[in-house]
Amino acid sequence: MQEYSLDQLAKFIPTKAALYRFMVRDQKYFLPAETSQAITENYLLGVLKGEYFSLKQADRKELLLKDEYHATRQELIEEISKKTPKKLGFTSKIPPDRTWLLDVLYTLDPDNRLLKGAPVLMFTRKCPEK
Repeated sequence: MQEYSLDQLAKFIPTKAALYRFMVRDQKYFLPAETSQAITENYLLGVLKGEYFSLKQADRKELLLKDEYHATRQELIEEISKKTPKKLGFTSKIPPDRTWLLDVLYTLDPDNRLLKGAPVLMFTRKCPEK
């Protein structure tokens, strides 16, 4: 198979959507959802060039019961940043989807404190007076 530079590749893959699908289907990257604000052409090219952190689908560990975890996207981004020397390629102003962040953190650090979940206080009641 012939190797192409990114400039040559751009001739074959003219849109961001086509590039995203190429990376997911053919190159097997585990990326945020295609509709995520974080998916920009710059981000995708940075992943391909190796400038930004990325996982392959085969390396991903899926975190189940995602709704149980109360960490914010900002907290998840900060924690993931500590786990990799590469830049993430997105900011907290334009973050990826929460599901992707949880799966990435779980893959990098399954015992991370943010993945422990937190009990939710459903109600309070006054203690009876004696």
